[in-house]
Amino acid sequence: MNERGEKFSFISNKAMRYLCNSFQDAFLLGMQTLIIYSTYSLFLSFTKSSLDSFISCEYDLYKLHSSLKQMNT
Repeated sequence: MNERGEKFSFISNKAMRYLCNSFQDAFLLGMQTLIIYSTYSLFLSFTKSSLDSFISCEYDLYKLHSSLKQMNT
């Protein structure tokens, strides 16, 4: 192989390594974003359902308290 061909081969190998590393970094960043988003979504859905059940329980206690108050008067 002549000198120009070796130089071109070296440059193309370097470019391919750079592209592969860039795609790998982009893929890993995408996966991390997906994991963070799904974890956040699960947390929000769990928090919302817990909050809804807490509010429902509070309302039931309020109704019970009101009915007991009416029975005492």
